[in-house]
Amino acid sequence: MTLPTQDTCRKLQQQLTAKKLELRHLKETHLIVEHAFLDSQYFSKKEQYLWEKILQLCSGTSSETSVVNEELEQLKEESRLFQQQLIVGEEELKQIRLKTLFELQQLEKNYIQFRNEVQI
Repeated sequence: MTLPTQDTCRKLQQQLTAKKLELRHLKETHLIVEHAFLDSQYFSKKEQYLWEKILQLCSGTSSETSVVNEELEQLKEESRLFQQQLIVGEEELKQIRLKTLFELQQLEKNYIQFRNEVQI
C-alpha cells in the first residue's frame, strides 16, 4: 500500500471508530433517559400516594382539603408535562441514533469498498 492509500485507510478507520463510539454514547444516553422516565413515574406515584394519604388522614376544613386536592392536581400536571418532555427527548434521541447508525453503515461500506479497490 502506498503512503496516501495508508493515510486514507487510517482516516476511514478513525472515522469508523469515532462513529462507533458516538453510537455507544447515544445508547448509554438512551438508557439514562429510560431510567429517568421510570424513576419519575415511581416518585410521582409515591408523592401522589402520600398526598392521598394526607387527604385521608386529614380531618381538616374544606379549605384544607381543597389545598390537598390542588396539590394532587398540580402533581399530576407536572408529572404529565415531565413525561411529555421525556417522550419528546427520547424521540429526538431515537432519530439521532438512526442517523448515526446510517452514517456508520455508510462509513463501513466506504471502507470495505476502498479496501477492495486497493487490493485490485
